[in-house]
Amino acid sequence: MVPEFAESGSLMQIRIDRLPDAATEQEIRAIFLPHGPVHFFSRPINEMTHRQGPTAYLEMATTDGAAALKAVKGTRLGGQALSISEATPLAPWAPDATRLPHSPVRGRTVTAPSTLADLKRSNPGDALE
Repeated sequence: MVPEFAESGSLMQIRIDRLPDAATEQEIRAIFLPHGPVHFFSRPINEMTHRQGPTAYLEMATTDGAAALKAVKGTRLGGQALSISEATPLAPWAPDATRLPHSPVRGRTVTAPSTLADLKRSNPGDALE
């Protein structure tokens, strides 16, 4: 489950990837605390394994977050280099009805006939002179 992000522009969302399994919330927060307070922390649980996943999310004030991103690039935790970036909320998703196999409106490609003979072949009932 991806966390809900704050709507206000005063907080920056940060995504931390490639976390070792043994990494704790306190260890992750300790990396960012020298740059400002962490307002939100989440490390989603993998639904298949029921263990914490390799990704965590946190929120900091925008100015603190920008400084933290620059300062913590290349940080290692548990012998593993972390991937740290600004998080972006998921975009809304809607299916394209013209591309679904059971849709009443099928997507199709229409090509123009290249010659008059091709046009006559495709429409044999039409008398074109």
